[in-house]
Amino acid sequence: MLEDGAANLGLLDQRMGLEWVADNIAAFGGDPEAITIWSQSAGAMSVFDRLALFDGNNTYKGRPLFRGAIMDSGSITPTELMNGVKTQSIFDTVVEAAGRASAADSAKLECLRGVEYETFVNASNSIPAFLGYNSLAFSYAPRPDGWILTPSPEVLAQEGKYAAVPMIISSQENEVY
Repeated sequence: MLEDGAANLGLLDQRMGLEWVADNIAAFGGDPEAITIWSQSAGAMSVFDRLALFDGNNTYKGRPLFRGAIMDSGSITPTELMNGVKTQSIFDTVVEAAGRASAADSAKLECLRGVEYETFVNASNSIPAFLGYNSLAFSYAPRPDGWILTPSPEVLAQEGKYAAVPMIISSQENEVY
């Protein structure tokens, strides 16, 4: 886990969204006991991460946040540790592209937080993109941090540490847009 707890914030945001739905869906005529999560492609990978968060604990206020999951053209994605060699390389590339490589190692993250928006976006996009040659590198995938995702998702799946809800995993071989 990153020392400041800033790892996998997107997954925590998604969980907060599901908590909001659980608290408010009845006001819209929905049933908080009948929530199914679904997404496609990278979102489908996130759906499995949602199943595996906190070693499969998907409860909120004593109830499951969802009763089923649908993953369309994506599911379990093996990833390396948050503090691994690959993630350090990604971080170093972004820091250099943002012009902050000369900062002390302990200050680089804070320096990135202080750069202009456009500089940060351009630096973040300086690494292999999802549709680029190295697309399977998944530079910005959620990674095991020892807290939200303990080990990698495929390990959690093998160990049965995921919310065991009915699920559909599908693939669209001939997508037409």
